[in-house]
Amino acid sequence: MADYAYYILSGSAAGAVIAAFALGLLITHQGSGIVNLAHGAVATWGGYVYADLRRGAYPWPVPGLPARTDLGGDIGQWPSFAIAVLTTTAIAVLLHRVVYRRLARAPELARVVAAIGVLVATMGIIGRDKPHYDSAKAEQKFTLTKDWKTYSLDLSNKDLSKIKSGFCIVTAGQGKPFAVQIDDVKYE
Repeated sequence: MADYAYYILSGSAAGAVIAAFALGLLITHQGSGIVNLAHGAVATWGGYVYADLRRGAYPWPVPGLPARTDLGGDIGQWPSFAIAVLTTTAIAVLLHRVVYRRLARAPELARVVAAIGVLVATMGIIGRDKPHYDSAKAEQKFTLTKDWKTYSLDLSNKDLSKIKSGFCIVTAGQGKPFAVQIDDVKYE
């Protein structure tokens, strides 16, 4: 029974976030006639601001300014939250006044192209200096053959505290189809 309660609560939290994003998209579309593709990117900016403030820095969303300003330490949960919400709101209002308001009577294609442009620009601002990187990287080249072989990658002495990419494979073929089967990946 405890498992059901856990999954209901965790699913409800994820559902609430998805519902909030959907509601934001709906309100934007109903109010301006534009599907704001940058809606999630602007919300992501708020998350980055909060995370950086908790690490003691403020990220500047303006190209040409320093990527971040060191604040000397964590400023606290609620001040970080308030600044993140205010910064995100300011960016959303600026986007509305500079971009979306002018597109109210524009052709549909112009609206879509502008929304994609805002999305790309917003993601470019967020990832200017890549502050949220994997804390450790390891790579190894393998030459695959038809015979089964176990490969391992030594991760000892690696900081695995912030891994967002997990495991990935990059392949290079010679213009011929090939298959790679991955089985039993373990992080030990």
